[in-house]
Amino acid sequence: MRLRSISTILHEVFDRAPHWLAHRKSWWNLLLIPLGLGGVGVITSGLFHFMWWVHLLFYPVHAGHQGEFWNSGISLSAFVPSLLFVVPPFFASMPLAALMSNGILWLVPTIREVFEKEAKALPRTSFGGTMENVLNTTVVLVPICMLLSFLGAVSLSSLK
Repeated sequence: MRLRSISTILHEVFDRAPHWLAHRKSWWNLLLIPLGLGGVGVITSGLFHFMWWVHLLFYPVHAGHQGEFWNSGISLSAFVPSLLFVVPPFFASMPLAALMSNGILWLVPTIREVFEKEAKALPRTSFGGTMENVLNTTVVLVPICMLLSFLGAVSLSSLK
């Protein structure tokens, strides 16, 4: 598998999007939306809980105080690291949810056949090409996002 830069992948996505949309006419494509959005929600929650656990390794006094996270009256010195703690897992969850939703639909033979038939008209829109693009993005984006979240988790010394 060849790793490509994020800018190359984004350029291809935006250049090919109108053509891709013109060929993706099956109603099965609509299933990607709830699966993707649901995946983003579940994965973001899981990543946040994991980072909360990491946070507790550094600040065990915050155990049992997760409900105080982002309460009213939060100081700027707590808001900045907490924002860094929370936002990057959301962005990390997007390519992971795309991998998950595409993978789930690929498991259904009828949907897989329809998607492969639609993909024949455009290069790199097959299941393998799409997953390669998303995986390339995931390999770069997820570690960066989790590092940023980790920095937020270890620098959040006060919840107020």
